[in-house]
Amino acid sequence: MALYKDNVLGDVPNLSHEMLMNASLMPSAVGMSPVVLDLSLQRVPHPSVYSQNSPFINLLPSRVLPPTPPLIGVEHIKETAAEHLFKSVNWIKNFEKFTKLPMSDQLILIEDSWKDLFIVAMAQHLYNVNFSQLLYAYETECSNQEYSTIVAKEILRFQEVVNQIVLLRVDLAEFDYLRTLLLFKSCNNENDSPSIKTTTEKNSLVDSERVRALYEEAKINLINYIQLTYPSQPLRYQTIMKVVSQTVHISSFTLEELFFRKTIGDITIVRLISDMYIRNVV
Repeated sequence: MALYKDNVLGDVPNLSHEMLMNASLMPSAVGMSPVVLDLSLQRVPHPSVYSQNSPFINLLPSRVLPPTPPLIGVEHIKETAAEHLFKSVNWIKNFEKFTKLPMSDQLILIEDSWKDLFIVAMAQHLYNVNFSQLLYAYETECSNQEYSTIVAKEILRFQEVVNQIVLLRVDLAEFDYLRTLLLFKSCNNENDSPSIKTTTEKNSLVDSERVRALYEEAKINLINYIQLTYPSQPLRYQTIMKVVSQTVHISSFTLEELFFRKTIGDITIVRLISDMYIRNVV
């Protein structure tokens, strides 16, 4: 199984917001039919995410407070976030089992998984950051009160998910297995809110059986590793997955607004990384 390790990513260039900006100015890579992948997503919040009928599940103590580090500059946080976003895409590009799937399936899976992969990467690499700093900066620049309210609500959920993953002390191998599982989970959204449709539900996978098999393989690998490494924690797998499933209450819109909007403009992250993936820019 391809692991997300630094030695695999040794050839990744020094990624920055300049790379994001340059990529956002590129014309679309292909004139792809919306049936395969709809890259013309509107920059609007997902209405179902903000419903009061979507409770945020507290699996761990509700007041999970991470260490309070010295304040890290907002721009540094954004630069680091962009770097890990592109590292995730680069990892996918070098994952042989993934690249053997039809290109349309690859793009659908990238669209459905980038948000979860990004949040997990933040929990692994920026675990001691107070992300509310981004909110303060955003509120000084955003004149849309509705957007600010949505982002303010969801950044708390984002911080809580990161804190809970940190509290679970997820190790490097678990992160590797978890990333693979999240990449292929589009066919297996049993924990997601039924009111929130994934791209997979809108665009059918060509080789859905293969994707499902890869998901099951990743799931078994993670379960086996946990059973061997943490025999005294029989519910560890279920707890990790319940925490990760809470990302359904964090929209792509909020992540784009907080981390990337100033750099990429009105283009969506999914269009940006899909175009870059097709062009083999990453």
